[in-house]
Amino acid sequence: MLARLSPGEANASGLAQPFQKSLSLPAVTKHVKVLERAGLITRSKDAQWPPCKLRRAGLRNAADWVEQYRVFWEESLDRSDAYFMETTAKTTTEGLIVAIRQFPSMLRVGISRGEISTRESIPVGRVAAAGKNPRMRRAA
Repeated sequence: MLARLSPGEANASGLAQPFQKSLSLPAVTKHVKVLERAGLITRSKDAQWPPCKLRRAGLRNAADWVEQYRVFWEESLDRSDAYFMETTAKTTTEGLIVAIRQFPSMLRVGISRGEISTRESIPVGRVAAAGKNPRMRRAA
């Protein structure tokens, strides 16, 4: 609705036009009243269908408020991202060291491609039941 008011004034029925399929005129009127109470628009009192107009100062205040929280959330998310990356890298490195220590004979280092891979795959579920797998008992 605020975008509809950016070119100029419009009354509630003019604002409701693009929303005819999804909103009733009374619902649009309620939205207009909320925008007016928030200080984002003004309505003149001199007509039966008072035209609505954007209140630029109200929009500036709202933009400033949103900007403060944008900075806060970006900083918070950046810290969360850094923590996640640090924790993931540490966990991955520790897991790799444990795997190398537990199964040294099953690892092959591909120096040319900088990768570490197993000579033979470890079946899922066998790691937990290493005592039941004779091949893993030998490697340990």
